[in-house]
Amino acid sequence: MLQVMRFAVEEINNSTTLLPNVSLGYEIFDHCSNTRNFHSVLRFISKNGSIRPKEKLNNYQPKVIALTGPYGSTRTITIAPLITMDLIPMVNYGAASYALSNKLHYPSFVRTIPSNKDLIEMIIHIIRWFGWNWVAFLGSEDDYSSDGLKLFNKYINNTGICLAYQERLSLNANYSLALKKIDKLNINVIVVFALTQYASKIIKAAIASNIQDKVWIASPAWSMNQQIPREPGIEKIGTIIGIAERLLSLPGFDEFIYKARGALDAGHNDRAESDIQSKSETCNQCCDYCSLLTTEDIINESPTHSFAIYAAIYTIAHALHKVLQCDMNGCPKNTMAKPYMLLEEIKKLDFPLNGRQVKFDDNYDPTISYAVVLWHTDVNPPQFEMVGTYDTNPEITLTINNSLMPWRNKSVPFSNCSVECKAGYSRQPEGFHSCCFTCKKCPRNSYVDFSWDPYNCFPCAESEWSDEGSTTCKTRSVVYPQFTEIPSIIVMVSAACLIILLIAVFCLFAYNYDTPVVKSAGGSMCLLMLTGLILSSISAFFFFGKPTFVFCLLRNAIFVFFFTVCISCLTVRSFQIICVFKMATQFPKVHSLWVKHNVAGLDHGSISDLNHKAKKDCGAVVDLNHIRGDPHEGSCGYGVASGDGNPKGGAGTEFVNSLRDHDMGNRCNMNRLCGHRAVVVAATFGGAVAVAAASGGIVAIDRGMTSELGLGMTRLGSTETPGLKSIGSFFLDLPVPSHRPQMWIHHTGCQSCLAQDRSSVHDGRKL
Repeated sequence: MLQVMRFAVEEINNSTTLLPNVSLGYEIFDHCSNTRNFHSVLRFISKNGSIRPKEKLNNYQPKVIALTGPYGSTRTITIAPLITMDLIPMVNYGAASYALSNKLHYPSFVRTIPSNKDLIEMIIHIIRWFGWNWVAFLGSEDDYSSDGLKLFNKYINNTGICLAYQERLSLNANYSLALKKIDKLNINVIVVFALTQYASKIIKAAIASNIQDKVWIASPAWSMNQQIPREPGIEKIGTIIGIAERLLSLPGFDEFIYKARGALDAGHNDRAESDIQSKSETCNQCCDYCSLLTTEDIINESPTHSFAIYAAIYTIAHALHKVLQCDMNGCPKNTMAKPYMLLEEIKKLDFPLNGRQVKFDDNYDPTISYAVVLWHTDVNPPQFEMVGTYDTNPEITLTINNSLMPWRNKSVPFSNCSVECKAGYSRQPEGFHSCCFTCKKCPRNSYVDFSWDPYNCFPCAESEWSDEGSTTCKTRSVVYPQFTEIPSIIVMVSAACLIILLIAVFCLFAYNYDTPVVKSAGGSMCLLMLTGLILSSISAFFFFGKPTFVFCLLRNAIFVFFFTVCISCLTVRSFQIICVFKMATQFPKVHSLWVKHNVAGLDHGSISDLNHKAKKDCGAVVDLNHIRGDPHEGSCGYGVASGDGNPKGGAGTEFVNSLRDHDMGNRCNMNRLCGHRAVVVAATFGGAVAVAAASGGIVAIDRGMTSELGLGMTRLGSTETPGLKSIGSFFLDLPVPSHRPQMWIHHTGCQSCLAQDRSSVHDGRKL
C-alpha cells in the first residue's frame, strides 16, 4: 500500500498536465493501533501546533489539506470524526462500512472502494445468478463483518434467498463446530465476509474438518490473498469465488519498485534484526520488517486495494487542480487552497483513470467496476481467473461466463431448501424459512406469477381464462355460430321444417274452423297456440352470426313472448278439462250449472247440421232435449237424447233400449243409414259435448255415460242389452289424452246391411 501511494505521487509530480509546476508532498503515518494514533492525527489537523474547534472555515488552514487512509472500517471510524469535523477531505481506500456513507456523521468522508452495501448487493446478484437460496454467512467480530451481515439480512428480503446459518467468529472461536453445523443443514454455499486473518482460520478449519464440495464466496478483503490458496488440501473443500477490483495491476508499477530498491534483482536487506528493533518506538513512518521484503514480495502482494489507493491520490490531485485553477501553462501561485474547497470539487469530479471512470455519488461513494474471480487451487502456483464482471454505471450489470466454472458434470451445485416449483405451481410454505415449501398446482381459471407472488394463485379476470397450472391468463375469444356451419344448418333446417308443419296444421284447422272437431279442440285458442309456436320457432334464425342489438332483441323477445302465449293457452285448456272432469264427479250441481251455460251453444250449433243431414237421408230428427220410448218411424231407429248424467240409466239407457226394441230389419232404412254412414249415438263425455266427424258421416256423443267415457271407453252391449250379438265396431277420436273410447253397437237386424258395406270399414271410422 505504501509503495502504491508513493508511485501515484511520483506520477502526478512528473505530469505536465495535472498540477503543472506544483509538487505534492506527503507524510506517511503507520496506523499501528487504535490507541497510539491520536497524537499524529491531532498533529495533522492542527495549525501551528494548536486546534481551534470553532474557527471559521475561511480562516482555518491545517497542516494537511487532505488525508488518505487508513485501512479497515474500525480504524477509520475511530479517527474519522476528528478529521471530518473541519471538512478535511478524508479519501479512504480500505474502509467499506456503510455507516461511513452517513454524511451527517462523516461529512467529508470520501472513498474509492465500494461500500459494504454495494459489495453485499454484488454477492446477492452472484447467488441469484446460480439460483441458490440456501446459504450461510460467516464473519468476524469487527465493524466490517458486522455491517456486512446486517446489510445481507436486509437486502435478501424479497429475493427468495434464505440465510440458513449466520455467525460472527472471534480469533479464538471453534471454527470446526460452526462448519459442521453448516454441513449438517445441507448448506452448500458459504459467504465468508471477513478480514484475511479470520478467513484464513475458516479455510484451515474446513480442510481439517473434511468439509467438501462447497461453494465459498470471498469478500474483497481476502479474495486475492496470495497465501490462503497455498494451504495443503484446499482443493478438496470445493470452489472458491471471489470479488475484486477489475484492474489488478498498475502500468509502470513494477519498474518503479525495481528502481526504488536500487536493483532489478534486489535481495534481502542485510540489516540485522536488532537494527530494526532499535528504530524509533513511535509508529510514524516506522516499518519494522519492510527492509526484509524483496522486490518480488512487494510486487506479488495482494493487488486488491492497489487501484483504490492509486485512485485516492489522483482524486486529491484532480480536486486540487480545479481549486488552483490550473491550465496547460501551470497553476497560479497566489491561489490559496482550503480543505472545504477541495471537498466541494471532489463531489464534481468525473475523470478517466487507466481505463476506469472515477466519479462519486451524493454520499461520496464511487461507481463500481468489479470482477468475479475464480480460484484455481489445483495448480502451483495458484491462479486467479476472471470469470465475470459487475458494473453499476450506467446501470447494475452482472455477467458470468458459466462455461469457465469448474462444476462437476457441468451442473451448478444444488444449494436450495426445496426444489423449485414447476411453472403453474404455487409455493406452500413449510417451516420458518420462506424458501422451504411444497408445490401446489393452480386450478383452472387461475394463475401464479413468480415475479410478483410465487405463493398464491390469483383468479383470472372475468374476460380471461386459463388451464390448470398456468402462469398467465388468456383473453377469452368470442366465437359466434355461423350460418354456414353444419350444426347451424341442421338447426335452421329443423326449424324450417317445424314452421312448415305448423303452418300446414294452422291452415288445416283454419279451413275446418266451423267443424265440431276444431271447435272441440279449442277453436280460436288452438289457432292462437299454433301462431305462437310458429313465431317462437322463427326466433331460431336470429341465434347465428355476430349478434346485433336487433338480433338480440328478436331472438329473446320473440321466443319468450310467443312461446309464453302458447304455453299459457295449453295450460288454460288443460286446466279447463281437468276441472270439468273433477266437477262432474265431485260437484254434480256445479257441473250441471256449468254445462247449462257453456255447452248449449255447441250442442245446438253442432246438432243443427246433424238434423239437416238426418232429415234428408233418413227422415230422422235429432232431438237433444229428450227421447222417451221408441224412435220415430222412418228414422232407422236412430235418434239423439240428452241424459241426466247417470251412466247406468237415463237417456243413454233408453237410447240403447230403443235400438233393441225398434225394427231394424227395414233394409231401406238400414241401407239408407249404411249408405250415408251416419250414426247418432247418445252418451256423456265428462259433462261436455264432444263431436267427431267420421268420413262423411257424423258421430255425436251426448251426456249419457259420464264415468266410463271419462276413463276413455264406453261399451254398450251384452252387459246392458242382453241377448244382442256384436255385428261390428267403430272408434271415436275424442279429446281425451292417450285414450280412444270404443263403442260397440249390437243388433241382429243390421247384419246384412253391414255385410254389404263391410268393405268400407277400414280405419275404425266407417261403420
